[in-house]
Amino acid sequence: MNIPTIVWAVFVYITRSRKIVAVGVVVVVVVVVVVVVVVEVVVVVVIVVAVVVVVVVVVIVVVTSRNSISSSE
Repeated sequence: MNIPTIVWAVFVYITRSRKIVAVGVVVVVVVVVVVVVVVEVVVVVVIVVAVVVVVVVVVIVVVTSRNSISSSE
């Protein structure tokens, strides 16, 4: 038996025995999935912001160094 089959068997058993428990399990699974997705989105946003900040800083440094070089010439 693979793991999904075991999980499904347990889920079916719970739904047959107690509907409230099954609803609770579904709610917990949904909450966990939502939290994981939100965390992944936040991580991606943080990475994107960090990359943008680095690019902006590099551009500023390059521009200022070019200006200083051209002004010194």
